[in-house]
Amino acid sequence: MKIYILTFTFVLLVLLAAGCNDDSDNIDGDTSDGDRSDGDNPDGDEPDGDEPDGDEPDGDEPDGDDPDGDDPDGDMEREIEQENDSDDPDGDMEMEIEQENDGDTDFEEELEVDDAEGETDGDLSEAESDEMDSESAEAELEEEAPELKGYGDIVVGVPGHSWTGLAMAFHGSATGPSTTADWSSTGPDYSDYGYVVASAGDVNDDGYDDVIVGMNDNDGTAYVYHGSASGLSANEDWSDAAANGDWFGSSVASAGDINKDGYADVVIGAPGTDGSKGKAYAYYGSSTGLSDTADWALSNPSLYNGFGISVSGAGDVNNDGYDDVVIAGEYYTGFAYLYLGSASGLATTASWTASASSEASYLGTAIASAGDVNKDGYDDVIVGAKGYGTDQGIVYVYLGGSGGLSATASWTIMGEGNNDFFGCSVASAGDVNGDGYDDVIVGASLINSDKGKAYVYYGSASGLSNSPDWVVDGENAYDRFGHSVASAGDVNGDGYDDVIVGAKNYTFSTSSKGKAYLYLGSESGLSTTATWTIEGTSSSGNLGNSVAAAGNVNGDVVP
Repeated sequence: MKIYILTFTFVLLVLLAAGCNDDSDNIDGDTSDGDRSDGDNPDGDEPDGDEPDGDEPDGDEPDGDDPDGDDPDGDMEREIEQENDSDDPDGDMEMEIEQENDGDTDFEEELEVDDAEGETDGDLSEAESDEMDSESAEAELEEEAPELKGYGDIVVGVPGHSWTGLAMAFHGSATGPSTTADWSSTGPDYSDYGYVVASAGDVNDDGYDDVIVGMNDNDGTAYVYHGSASGLSANEDWSDAAANGDWFGSSVASAGDINKDGYADVVIGAPGTDGSKGKAYAYYGSSTGLSDTADWALSNPSLYNGFGISVSGAGDVNNDGYDDVVIAGEYYTGFAYLYLGSASGLATTASWTASASSEASYLGTAIASAGDVNKDGYDDVIVGAKGYGTDQGIVYVYLGGSGGLSATASWTIMGEGNNDFFGCSVASAGDVNGDGYDDVIVGASLINSDKGKAYVYYGSASGLSNSPDWVVDGENAYDRFGHSVASAGDVNGDGYDDVIVGAKNYTFSTSSKGKAYLYLGSESGLSTTATWTIEGTSSSGNLGNSVAAAGNVNGDVVP
């Protein structure tokens, strides 16, 4: 920096001195304006008065000549020359300055300012730069870190098994679910244990999904079994019950994460409470599992009966980061309510309601999250009314939005004919064809002499298709295929979600053992032939009365 300042001073003084002199002959030889060749002065010695800047029109300046009298003895010029010679004996400085300064008279000033800033801020800028590089690297690693994906497991209820009831879980794998149960549990005598089964999500956030099982008993109980590396626990990790006659646990479901604390929560219905007016309960998860007592409880907010006969997580219908819950009652007319989640838990006032347009519709017979059928970032809800018309049945989908669920259904489909019970079961099917839009599945258990049928409708940017994209019939009359339907998750890890359908009265003519069927997803949609089935072994066992995805209970990872 000091060299640049001295040189700049030298150049200015020489220019001032030169400006005071008249043009005259250069006794050392002519030099054209601004022209300087490195070969003219191989030793770097400058003859007196020879200017390297090229600023003088003629380039001629005789030694010590001062016609204006400002420096009659030529001392100023000699002093400057001597000073410059001592600082730069080889003349390299002037050559460097001439090359860098040529055509830019402000160069030295800018350089001085920039260098001064660099001396004071250099260390800080380097530290900040290192910090930014570190943060950028961490962000890049997070973005590039692959999300570990496991095989989806399934759970099946057999409420009539040996008078006690039975629940079974089957683990997924690259070839699909296991052919024998990886876990099973029985309930109390005459309890209809396994009447309903569902994933509970991961209630203790240990990385393994858990399962909830309910029963159809007037003094019912609900049970939760925690997942682990070896699968579901042999004995229940949590249970709760209500008063006799409440039918507590006749409907159960994962509620998602209602309060966004990182732990999954559950919702349970007790439709027989208070003379069958009904009640619903929510239990929040924690590091030790579900709370011992209900964190949220709500009695029937209307005059209708059966509040809590059907319960489900709704997903996040308003995209506020908190999962929501839908609760329905189906006695006679039917109704459904939505309760929004928040940091403090579920609201006690419904933000949305729906009711049947005609009597005996039994709206709310089945209710579930539909996933996000139009991929707008808001989860949607599907509601069945199996008694609509002359038991023809009808299904409604309500789209989510920033204000919650739409007031009117955006999609409505009726059964094929009378006595179909279309909509007796409804669920999200996940994304069976991998197009990024969630699909739905609907059961009609009484169609074709109770043979039963299941339908899948694919999602799209405009919502669900108006006609089914997949239809499968039951095998035999009275099988009631489609009595239960659900997404199975991705049981074989191929990237496509699969579905499971229950036929609770399979072999009705002899024993009603029941059967469940699995259909795999693919790029072209669901297979029309079941790739996996499981039959009941107990007479009147009604295997498939309830079927569900269990999540990933053993934490296995798709390679």
